[in-house]
Amino acid sequence: MAKNFDSGFTERLIPVARFAGDYSPEERHHFREIFRPKAEQYRRYSRRTLIIGAVAFVAWIAAIQIFPRAGLGWVCGVLFIALLGLVILSWFSQPLLKCPACHNSVDSPKLGRYCPECGSGELKPGSWWRSPSCTACGKRMYRQKSRGYTIRACTHCGVLLDDNGV
Repeated sequence: MAKNFDSGFTERLIPVARFAGDYSPEERHHFREIFRPKAEQYRRYSRRTLIIGAVAFVAWIAAIQIFPRAGLGWVCGVLFIALLGLVILSWFSQPLLKCPACHNSVDSPKLGRYCPECGSGELKPGSWWRSPSCTACGKRMYRQKSRGYTIRACTHCGVLLDDNGV
């Protein structure tokens, strides 16, 4: 995923030369096989991040209960620095999900013309007050702190990448 730091950390999209219908069934199967280890790595990363966050939260609550007055600031300071280190580490160790067909990021906030949930070409673009939505599967593609949808297909070329989704 190429980041352009000059224009506010925006992502550059690679022009798509071929779309899902242009590939043979063997090529589409090959793309799924290439993407499978990346999806599994992403799922492991997501579970590990959730576990680390839960343990850190429990440790913070335990520190408040164990040290109600004596040394609470010191303990919370150490926990904050440790959490900050974990956030930075997780940010740099997050696996990049690139489509093996078009080489664009499938986890991009910029949606293409295909629905990431079902892979259909019926994704309606959003407006400033409404998120994009798919008329085929009925899913709304909203993003807040996390994605509100599962990625099963590349939104840029429409190639189905994973049945379970990431």
